[in-house]
Amino acid sequence: MNRRACAYIAVLSLLLLSGILRPAPARADVSQSDQTASPARSTLSGTVTGRSDGEVLIGAHVHVLGIETGTTTNEYGFYSLSFPAADSVTIVYSYT
Repeated sequence: MNRRACAYIAVLSLLLLSGILRPAPARADVSQSDQTASPARSTLSGTVTGRSDGEVLIGAHVHVLGIETGTTTNEYGFYSLSFPAADSVTIVYSYT
């Protein structure tokens, strides 16, 4: 893992532990039968920027550690990632 990825993991971990970032709340319009049919999911979205210059990082890879599914940032550095709800997760950012 490169230094940039480690830095993003460290910053995101601090944000998650401090409570600044939280999983999106469950939708209120989902019926009880729908909730039992599919497992709860969380969505995290944001913009990935370079630490040194603050420029958006196009094509940065974002995934939850231990889960194969991930996403990449768009031309604005934006991403949205949906994953099974958990008490805590580690988000991994990588950019080469």
